[in-house]
Amino acid sequence: MNSDQLAAADMTIAPGFNPAAFSPKAATALRTILEKGFYRDSLRLPRPSQHYGLSELSVFLGYFRKQRNCWGYSGLDGVYRKFLRSEKGPAAVYLFDLFWRAQPIQENILLEIIGEDQLGELREASVISSLNGFVHPNIRIIAVRHLYAMFDIDRTRTGDFVYFGSDSQDYVEIIERECAGRRFERSLDLCTGSGVQGLSLAKQSDEVLCTDLNARALSYVKANALLNELGNVRTLESNLFSSITGRFDCITANTPYVPMPDDADAFDLPMRGGDLGIEFTFVLLEQALDYLNPGGIAPIYTSDPIMEKGPLLAEELSRKFGHLPLDFTQINIFRSYPNTERQRQHFKKHKMLAFDDCVLVVRSASRFSVRKRAWHPSYYWRSRLLRNNYAADPTVQKK
Repeated sequence: MNSDQLAAADMTIAPGFNPAAFSPKAATALRTILEKGFYRDSLRLPRPSQHYGLSELSVFLGYFRKQRNCWGYSGLDGVYRKFLRSEKGPAAVYLFDLFWRAQPIQENILLEIIGEDQLGELREASVISSLNGFVHPNIRIIAVRHLYAMFDIDRTRTGDFVYFGSDSQDYVEIIERECAGRRFERSLDLCTGSGVQGLSLAKQSDEVLCTDLNARALSYVKANALLNELGNVRTLESNLFSSITGRFDCITANTPYVPMPDDADAFDLPMRGGDLGIEFTFVLLEQALDYLNPGGIAPIYTSDPIMEKGPLLAEELSRKFGHLPLDFTQINIFRSYPNTERQRQHFKKHKMLAFDDCVLVVRSASRFSVRKRAWHPSYYWRSRLLRNNYAADPTVQKK
């Protein structure tokens, strides 16, 4: 699409997605489009960049190993698009542009790969909008293991934005690995957002309860459950455990975990976990122990503040829970750094250098212990050397 076409497409702003209007019929239409259009394969594509970087070799290997590149950038993105088009046809490329890069596509082009009736179903369900001869996406979609997850494009929404980042995808893969082979009667997903963590456990649980303070997020959970044909998922509006009763065999939570100053200018997503990033996590853990069945498991997404004197999380776990028979396994994913001047000032104030995104897996044990391991051996290499060519947020567009 050339610049004149993009300008014409953007003349009118498309309305947003209403997850409450997402019907079973729309779910069937969207699922069929994604499957027939090889959408999972399309996420092997990187996003375009005008620069070449250290990520090029990683992208090249990832593409041919059929791994996801959608979070990264490449100056050779056009080459991979040609590869994918020759392998899977044009639908995969157009769907990637529409539902991942959130770019409008000419309607006559989409009608060549998507039936008019299916397009109408998506339009009626507000998944897309047709304006000025272009189809505009109102959502983004990610393929995560066996799931599809819809989430918001417009992060300027105040209060009820439903977010999905690379942390969410990494988290689901870790949950599946840590919970493999287990069967749960009841699973609980706190701070559910799009619901992807809870939905990932649905096939091995009799019941999954997804909770959040954001009522719109709960509508997203229901829509994503429909999209994935999952009938054992229910939702509940709750501030942590305030409205929850009973015990659970598995508790998950993608908590607010980022160290941030407490002011609106410092961040635009509800990700503040406290000054050090772990304060919210410890409030959750102290309550969760009363709701977790003996022999249960609780993989919790959080962070480990890297202070001038070293990592802090294990030290704080020992101080607060060292008297209890619990096993904490800290699975480090990647290292993050402050990326604004306001955050850098905040880190300096608290003598913090960086923080590690990690999943803290909690189990009952004969005695207290804390163990650490890396989710992937090259996570420091990825997060340090490639951080300029990799974005955890799909709404970020690199020039």
